[in-house]
Amino acid sequence: MRQEALLREEIVSLHQFFVRWYRGEALRAEHEAVLARFRSDFSYVVPGGRRSDRSDLAAMLTSSHGANPDFRIQVTALSFQPLLSTDAVALWGVTYEEYQSGARSSAADNGRLSSAVLEIQDGSVRWVRLHECWLPDEQVSEHHHDFGPLVQFGLPAEPEDLPLIRSALEAQIRLESASQGRGNTIRMRLLCAQLFCAGQPEDALLIWRAKRASFDATCSIDIELMCGAGLDETVAHLQRQQDSAAAAALSYLHQAAPETDGYLASLLAYYQ
Repeated sequence: MRQEALLREEIVSLHQFFVRWYRGEALRAEHEAVLARFRSDFSYVVPGGRRSDRSDLAAMLTSSHGANPDFRIQVTALSFQPLLSTDAVALWGVTYEEYQSGARSSAADNGRLSSAVLEIQDGSVRWVRLHECWLPDEQVSEHHHDFGPLVQFGLPAEPEDLPLIRSALEAQIRLESASQGRGNTIRMRLLCAQLFCAGQPEDALLIWRAKRASFDATCSIDIELMCGAGLDETVAHLQRQQDSAAAAALSYLHQAAPETDGYLASLLAYYQ
């Protein structure tokens, strides 16, 4: 697995654990295994400016199991920057946006911009530093609006809803292609994820068009989302198409060499 994919899986799965922990769905025995994902000298700064360390995190976990059954987190806009690489260890800088719903220790609906340093050693990821700051209220409100299709159609979506999802994606592609920012790339990514989960190779070119609608869409929509039917079947379908869009999509797939193993599980965990 490429290091970026390993980091993405770690960030998404850790936040999903926090959701299960606060809701009382995680086993108390998971506590120690999760703490091991943080280096002994781990430190973090919460949005209010308070500095904390690994022992504070351990105390928070001990006291918060099952404390909030309505809690949810969504992580988006992940960005990765290599900081250091040796034969033994790699350090990465990561930024991402975290949106919470049903929170109790802060505003019920809130958002944080997070900057982190993570370490990869022997195929394992550990957290070194984390710094969070509040996102503007208007951005938080817009984000919760962005996820309307998740409420409307669910994930995975029902087969009878796929035509509506495709139509909604087509409408967003037209807006975003006409002028970057007119479409909603967060919503576009979610619609592509719903098509990915349907696993129909015929949707690959529609998702490709969504990805190419603008620079922002290219960054937002993972190339893996084209491969809901599997990489081999997607490539075979594109090879049967006789048009320039299919040829461009094939070329991009060959260059990107997407990591599809485990992608569905991480996608479902992200949107859960």
